[in-house]
Amino acid sequence: MTSGTSLLGYDFLSSFLNSSMNLVFLFIFLIALSKVFIKAGVQWWYAFIPVVNIFCLFKLARVSLLWLLLPVAPLLALTTFVVVSHSGWGTIIVGFALFVTSLVLGFIAMLRVSVAVAKKFGHSGWFGVGLSVLPWLFYSVLAFNSSEYQQEDRIEELNNVATDPSVPEAKT
Repeated sequence: MTSGTSLLGYDFLSSFLNSSMNLVFLFIFLIALSKVFIKAGVQWWYAFIPVVNIFCLFKLARVSLLWLLLPVAPLLALTTFVVVSHSGWGTIIVGFALFVTSLVLGFIAMLRVSVAVAKKFGHSGWFGVGLSVLPWLFYSVLAFNSSEYQQEDRIEELNNVATDPSVPEAKT
């Protein structure tokens, strides 16, 4: 008897349930993120566009977009290293080290943004850590509690992402 290869076997069911739960958590997170965007004066549907939602979180937290380079730089180094070098254990070890470095730096950047977002809504830095570690839970709390975005000028420039500020608007 083969283990875990049948369509009705445990591996298929486990994988299906795991994928389903991931989709549920993603859906909860995106709904909560859209509510947080509404609180901050940002268009709610920006939460559902993958790159735009990260850009909006950085702008919402007033964190420099240069923090995005932290996780990207080691990945570029990894790509360059793999292309230039020959295969072997050295390539695998250096590639793995650069990949882990990229993950750690990505988490640091995410932690920086999450703590800044928490503080903009009047929460502690530990709440920001929660936003990083369990985003589906803590963004839901942030979305549905009574906290307000603490910024005089709401993020109006995010609502005009597609427009160029140097081009005057057409008068109707």
